[in-house]
Amino acid sequence: MKHIYFSFLVLLFCSTDIYGQIIDFKKDKYWIDVGFCSYGSEDKSGSSFNLGLNVVKGDTLYKVRFHNSKESNFLGSHPTERFYCGGMMVGKEFSNKEVQMHLLSGFGITGGIKRGEFLYSKSSELFSKDYYQEDVFVTPSMLLEVGFIIKLIKNLGLGITFWGNLNTEKPMFGITILQLKIGKLRK
Repeated sequence: MKHIYFSFLVLLFCSTDIYGQIIDFKKDKYWIDVGFCSYGSEDKSGSSFNLGLNVVKGDTLYKVRFHNSKESNFLGSHPTERFYCGGMMVGKEFSNKEVQMHLLSGFGITGGIKRGEFLYSKSSELFSKDYYQEDVFVTPSMLLEVGFIIKLIKNLGLGITFWGNLNTEKPMFGITILQLKIGKLRK
């Protein structure tokens, strides 16, 4: 787990240093987005929280994104699967005064805890719970994102985002139904 946090911090600090050298705060658009979403993978689903730092230069959008996902596992198997992903993406932004759309792709690092080998099962009168070995993993990933934003005012917008995380351990896809964007959304 320490490797994931360290990798994310290196990615965040390196990218914000680069952004600081190229952002023209008078000309360029920039914002932070925060969202709550649901995700799915081959046999699991759950909820996710994401945080992104976005900069638009011309019609090119640069984004640093962090996802924290947790399996929906009420009274189910142990351990509950958790995933973390940090990454950088680049793509195109299409925008007018009220609406914005973007298409992004990039690379990141995905890690977390997933279930390994079956260990044992515990039963009670109403429920049974299966216990598995905890498998910790870290893997490179390819990130994809398509988003739509309604710009409510100059510095505030609401959006919906469809995203994918292709990796060798736990490929995932999701939809961010409520995404709040705060920053300079209009020029």
